[in-house]
Amino acid sequence: MLHFTVESASDNASIRISSSVEKFDEFQNVSKTSFYKKSTFQDYLNRKVMADSLITISDKTELRVEGSYDTVDSNDSPTSYFAQPVDKTFWAGKVSLTSDTSLGLVEANIYNNNASIQFFGPSPFAIKGVNNVTVMQLQDLFKLGTQHSFRLQTEYRHNTINSDVALGKGADIFYDLVAAGGMWNWALTPNFELTNSLRADHLMLGRDGLMPNNVVFSSNDQFDQSFNAYSSNNSAVWKVTNLDSFRISYGRGVQSPSLFNLGVQNQLPGTTPPFVTIAGNPNLMPTIVTNYETGYDRVIEPIDGKFHAAVFYKKTKGINALGATAYASSTPGYYIKQSGDVGNSETGGVELGLDGKINKYWSWDTSYIFQSTLDHFSATSSDLNTHYENTLPRHTLKAHLGYKNGPWETDAYGEVASHYDATYSNTTGVFQLARLEGYHTVSGRVAYLFDNNVTVSLFGSDLTQARVENGYGLENERRVYLSLSKKF
Repeated sequence: MLHFTVESASDNASIRISSSVEKFDEFQNVSKTSFYKKSTFQDYLNRKVMADSLITISDKTELRVEGSYDTVDSNDSPTSYFAQPVDKTFWAGKVSLTSDTSLGLVEANIYNNNASIQFFGPSPFAIKGVNNVTVMQLQDLFKLGTQHSFRLQTEYRHNTINSDVALGKGADIFYDLVAAGGMWNWALTPNFELTNSLRADHLMLGRDGLMPNNVVFSSNDQFDQSFNAYSSNNSAVWKVTNLDSFRISYGRGVQSPSLFNLGVQNQLPGTTPPFVTIAGNPNLMPTIVTNYETGYDRVIEPIDGKFHAAVFYKKTKGINALGATAYASSTPGYYIKQSGDVGNSETGGVELGLDGKINKYWSWDTSYIFQSTLDHFSATSSDLNTHYENTLPRHTLKAHLGYKNGPWETDAYGEVASHYDATYSNTTGVFQLARLEGYHTVSGRVAYLFDNNVTVSLFGSDLTQARVENGYGLENERRVYLSLSKKF
């Protein structure tokens, strides 16, 4: 791994340019959740360049310009259930203007992200696509009196994707989204405050380009769909004493259907009937996620630390999945697997945390999470790729011990988790579950900081064992990094 950063500053402007190259051998394939052989995988290679500049226009106004270019050769998944070779190229740019005005702190943002992705493998998994997202945002943060803070915001977003293989030659699937929202924070007393926010979204879907010959769609007009949705967050914080505080929160989030699920059109390979077509569904509705949480924090002075406890419950309603609905086409010899709503899922659990300091040199923290998930899905095997039940460890325990003395820094991290399942697919698109063993890992870092802003560090992960299974059908290997960096 190589990393290089250059920083320069003047009275009114500053700029930082950084670049990096990372390369390592791919993990070993254990073939539990991928039908690809080790020989088909490519070694990881990441090349990145980033630039960030800040210009002070006046004592109350700042302009920030950011840009990045990134290429990645790796092994990843187009649908989150197995690994395959993939090349990715990313472009990103952002311009932000912030000004402290008589109307409040006003901020305007415009940014564009472009991703070009090529998956390699047998049909239909050899997919190439380009995704482009442009976003414009405007917000105003202001106060009325000493107890009330407000934020007003608007947003416009254009999201488009094209893929000759998955969507049709020369075709684009896109949506335009307009949104407006606001936040109100009310400090009723020095020890009690309420925060409420609300956002409304209007999404308009569309498609242009040639329509491929298929048995599902006949016209781009079928993609002229729209829907409205709202999201909100509400919380209350009560500081009971100088040491104890309680909080309760509710959140309602909206997850728009992916453009892939809305508009994919891909016929699986075959020379004899039945011919299977993977099809999107432009009539999909958004997924609604509601989250409830209550928490308690207590400062523990003897250990110079804090205890944290929380209970949470989340329900995800209307989960959209690729190939969720299977039916015979009206055209003889054709079978359709179309995106659809596969049902709901709910999860709940408990989170505990404790941190502290031993003296001015040593610090530590530990946490434990218990989480249980229950799916309420249709019984067809085709929607297994969206299963959440048992695909996360029920028990996860983490710990950290840190030491800092002058130029020396040392950290040790440990994590233990119970067993869980992973979803995978064979070449015919049939989804199955594989049991992955629980794991325990230890990682650590030792660093020395020189006076001339040079840092030498040694970092290692998975130090206690050479193989740790992951959900992509690979085994994370023991890794050790030696790095040398300098700030200019």
